[in-house]
Amino acid sequence: MDQTSHIYENILDNMSDGVMTVDLRGQIITFNPAAARILALEREEGLDRMFAEVFLDWEGMDEFAQTVLDAVYEASVCHQRVVHVHTGSALLSLALTTSYLQTIQDRTVQKIGVIAVFGDITEVQALREAEPRLVKALQAKQAELQEVSRRLEASDRALQAALQKMRVVRVVVPIFVGGLLLAVGWCVYLKP
Repeated sequence: MDQTSHIYENILDNMSDGVMTVDLRGQIITFNPAAARILALEREEGLDRMFAEVFLDWEGMDEFAQTVLDAVYEASVCHQRVVHVHTGSALLSLALTTSYLQTIQDRTVQKIGVIAVFGDITEVQALREAEPRLVKALQAKQAELQEVSRRLEASDRALQAALQKMRVVRVVVPIFVGGLLLAVGWCVYLKP
């Protein structure tokens, strides 16, 4: 293996996205570790096996398999789709891009297969789907907080009014008591 091939192999092995290539005979010729991890397969279960043998009988892989097959039939089109797959116990959402592979040899374009690059976006999809519910819940909480704020403001106004009355009472009561004491004292003084 030359150095360039070794570098390409290291790149594929260290990618977080799954990469799979299928040659014109339908044999899987590239199946990187991320592809195996995402699809919950052992790498040996995919590599050097026939695409149909691995994916066409796998229930829950219909969208995935169809997108790869579409790349075979529509060589001029790059397909980008979100597909849903069942990998045993998990339902995953995958961002899948497929396209036809071609090479130029002796100034002639030759078709060599199909490449599929895919990443697990299950959590991103779940967040996107949850976003409207979260926005609605936040709006409801915001309305609740606004109502609580209105009530607090009303209570504050009532307390301010009561405090103002207490200030008046504090001023009036001593004057009233003083006046009452003067009146009593005056009555006592004038009594023969």
